[in-house]
Amino acid sequence: FGVVRIRYGQEVGEPAFPYDIGCSAFIMQQVAMADGSIIAFVMGHKRFKILTIHVEDDGLARAQIEWLPYDVYAEIPYSFQEIAALLAECGDNLADAGSLAWRLAEALPLSLHEKQQLLEENNPQQRLQLVRTWIKTHQFDF
Repeated sequence: FGVVRIRYGQEVGEPAFPYDIGCSAFIMQQVAMADGSIIAFVMGHKRFKILTIHVEDDGLARAQIEWLPYDVYAEIPYSFQEIAALLAECGDNLADAGSLAWRLAEALPLSLHEKQQLLEENNPQQRLQLVRTWIKTHQFDF
């Protein structure tokens, strides 16, 4: 299935208008709650661009998409090699700039807007530079 951030509108009730770029996702774990709802833990996989979207009679949104290419290999810049090494000590084997950018985006308390910017950036080195800018300009409270 695909995950796309809502640009405006509501997830339930009135129509929602999504951003153009989202990603496919795999359900990694589901937890049934006492009230009957389900919490799903998912992992993003491959980015896509929405070409057209329509809402079915049952309210489910369906879209025609175009898969975006996987990241091209880009070396981790020297200025990020120390943090990549620290993450490797924790079990994260991040061999390229794209993987490191995604891992940092997952770990940092970035806004939804910032995460959407990363999702929309096609160049993995530029994505990593965006993360660098946010690290320098934010006051993260770890």
